[in-house]
Amino acid sequence: MKKAILNRMTTYTTTALATNSVSNTVVVASISNMIPGLPIVFSGTTFGGITAGSTYYIGTITYGYPTSTITLTSLPGGAVFALSNGIGSMTATWSSGGQQILVTTPPGENLNTAFTKINT
Repeated sequence: MKKAILNRMTTYTTTALATNSVSNTVVVASISNMIPGLPIVFSGTTFGGITAGSTYYIGTITYGYPTSTITLTSLPGGAVFALSNGIGSMTATWSSGGQQILVTTPPGENLNTAFTKINT
């Protein structure tokens, strides 16, 4: 008997509105369903030194209202990607489900917190 393993992935999008070179952050309309370490791709007319179609990884996530900010890394758990100042509107797309990369080294999360996120 053959068994099929289903990997259910859910894709999410938000709008990136600005980049800041001092804090190396991207201002986004929503951080709902974002988790540090997930791959993220930007499309449309990009700005801030971001290349359309390239894969980045979500670094830190800072909640704000009405917008929030995220940092980007070139590699999972890597150094923060340097951005230039920019304003516009580009689409950010990421997926949740399947394999997730959780940073557990400082300033990442401890293993209990990381495994709780995986189980959720």
